[in-house]
Amino acid sequence: MKPVVGVMQAWSCIVISCFAIVILSVIGALFSANHHSMMGSTEDPEDGKAVAGTVFSAVVVYAVRTT
Repeated sequence: MKPVVGVMQAWSCIVISCFAIVILSVIGALFSANHHSMMGSTEDPEDGKAVAGTVFSAVVVYAVRTT
């Protein structure tokens, strides 16, 4: 059978997913700590812990689908 995607496309997807895991982890940590850069505006969510839980669930999805 012929592969659907090439080797370089597969590796680029893995690298992008790894960056997404790191970036989303940082964003989740900032929401979890109620950091002023994430929670300081009037348009920001009130419950940073709930937002952090949602972001960390996205990290888990990325981690599971990458491996």
